[in-house]
This record gives sequence, C-alpha cells and structure tokens, in this order.
Amino acid sequence: GADPGTNTDVSTTTTTTTTSVVTETTIESTTTTSTTTTTLPRRKPRVLLVGDSTMAAIRWFKDGRKALSGSTFIVDVESCRSIGGYSCWGREGRAPSTAYEVVESVKGRLDVVVLMAGTHHNPATVEADLRSLRRIVAKKGAKLVVLTLRDLNRTTATIGGVTLIERVNEMIERLFQTPKYETTYIANWKAFSRGHDDWFRSDGIH
Repeated sequence: GADPGTNTDVSTTTTTTTTSVVTETTIESTTTTSTTTTTLPRRKPRVLLVGDSTMAAIRWFKDGRKALSGSTFIVDVESCRSIGGYSCWGREGRAPSTAYEVVESVKGRLDVVVLMAGTHHNPATVEADLRSLRRIVAKKGAKLVVLTLRDLNRTTATIGGVTLIERVNEMIERLFQTPKYETTYIANWKAFSRGHDDWFRSDGIH
C-alpha cells in the first residue's frame, strides 16, 4: 500500500514537505517608576522670650512685637524678674515667677529660650542660677540665648567695686563663652547698644 505521507500519481511521484517557520518576536516592556515627593509645611520654631523689665517693652508698648516673625513666640516678660531664687516686687504690683520657673512651666518642647534678665538678681547666686537655668533649658530640648546687660546710667551698689550688672555680665561671659556648651549662645546687647542712649529712657536700660 501507499505511504500515507506521499501523494502518488501514475507518472510522477512528488513528495511535498511543508516547513512551518515560527517567527519569535520579543517585545521589550519599559516600566517607568514615578516618584512623588511631598513637601510638608516647615514647622516654625517654638521660641520662649523670658525676661525682666528690660525686655518687657515687647509687652508694654503697642509696637513691641512688630519685629517678632518667622517663629511661634511665647512671651513672658515681667518687671523685677530674677533668673532663679526669688523675684522682687515689680511695678505691676506683684513678684513674678523666676526665669527658671517660667521655663519649667512651659508645656511641650521648646526650640529656643531667649533670656534677658539679671538686673534685679541676687549677686551671690548669679552663677548657680545661670547654671540651673541652662540645665532646665537643655531638658526642654532647646537652645539658650542669653543677652548681656546694659550698664545703668546711675550709681548702683557694688560688691568689691563691681556692680551687679558687671557681675552678671562676667558670669554670662565666663559660663557660656566656651565650646563645651554648644547649644548656648551669648547675644552681646551691652556691646550692640553701646553709644545708642537715644534708644533708651533716662536710666539707660529701659
């Protein structure tokens, strides 16, 4: 019998072979990854301004807060405030809390504490109270900026020939003008305001 894979004719025998060619096409897929960056609003630093009457113009005068911008400010300024220990009786009929007590009482984290006080301080405790203040500020996670004091335009009591303001300034410079306190800074208000009596009232500091 005939081979089933062969077509047979009387005169010619033809073998037909069909070859199937498969063309393989590779389609390269390009995947694009899109990254979206979300920029969160910048948190304003939380700044505590704590001081005595030398800083209280911020509260007492109408335009006192005009220069305060770019941060969230907590302003606690009182006449006769001391750094630590106890405060004297101020012009507003009260003895305010100390700077130490103010920092301790603020709820939540602080970024910066600015201190302008010492005019009414007990000279015997200046150094200890400044050290205590620095510790409580660090506990709040904040940097400390301490302003030096401007000399009074009047005669004041002295200890060993040194006025209270001179003593406070010496302590500020000695304690904080060293590399070991990297989060404490001195703002030299005494030097910056020198020669500008027209900025102040007759006593030279307010």
